[in-house]
Amino acid sequence: NARRRNLVAGVFLDACRANPEVAGLALKYLGTPPADSFWLPVRTAILGGLQGVACVQTAHGLVEPGRCLLRGADRTAAHVPEALLQSACGLSFATDANPQEALRDLGVRTFGFDDLVACLRHDGGAWMKALWADALRSSRLSDIYGSLADALRSASEPERLEIVQSLKVFPIAGLTDDVVFGTCVGLHTGICDDVPREWQLPLVQCLSSDLELSAQGRKLLHLVGVAVVDECRLEELALQRLVLGEHVAPSSLGGAAASLWAALAVLRRCYLMGRRPPRPWKELRGA
Repeated sequence: NARRRNLVAGVFLDACRANPEVAGLALKYLGTPPADSFWLPVRTAILGGLQGVACVQTAHGLVEPGRCLLRGADRTAAHVPEALLQSACGLSFATDANPQEALRDLGVRTFGFDDLVACLRHDGGAWMKALWADALRSSRLSDIYGSLADALRSASEPERLEIVQSLKVFPIAGLTDDVVFGTCVGLHTGICDDVPREWQLPLVQCLSSDLELSAQGRKLLHLVGVAVVDECRLEELALQRLVLGEHVAPSSLGGAAASLWAALAVLRRCYLMGRRPPRPWKELRGA
């Protein structure tokens, strides 16, 4: 009996390789783990042999288990177009027609952080621009930010934070008539209430006010340090503009001249209010 049993897996796999129709039904035939442990070696051998067989149903037809993903429960995965996953990752989503337990036994993994990052970076961030044109853009971006926040909180790899900080997924306010996405570096959610608005806009880069994030989406902003600009940070930006010549928020809001005037106004206010500047006043004299 054991000798005959051991022939089953080879015959089954040969049939799958020879006939795509049989391969398309392979996971259904495979079923769940057998109750009788005598047959477990057969199922194990078939699972190993199917790794190189196009037997998983996707929107693009049958593919090998290593070339597909499960969408999983992450809400962001539901927004990822099939064509984008194909172009960015060379993968396809397994359809619901596949037995889910068999997919897991085959080692088909679920859409995750690395896949999301690849999709966000693909074609210069074209997906984010397309989502911005969607009427549900705030909901879509909230889901993406929430997924990134979950990945940061649950991961032990510190490099994930650097990866997220490098992603151009934040719509910037006031740069051009068309949306421009930037990184979280130097980004703020709003300006300081205690300083005139016109002094801040040429210096401070803010998240677009057209984006209304959910509580889950706002968690990412907290994790990457995006918050309302305070007076200390505003004075640092003014100093960078004056001493280092850095045009901190290169926008259409008056250009270089406006940012220079704004920086002078901010530091003058700092001096008149007796505040401690980012660098001692004596060091700034003649700078």
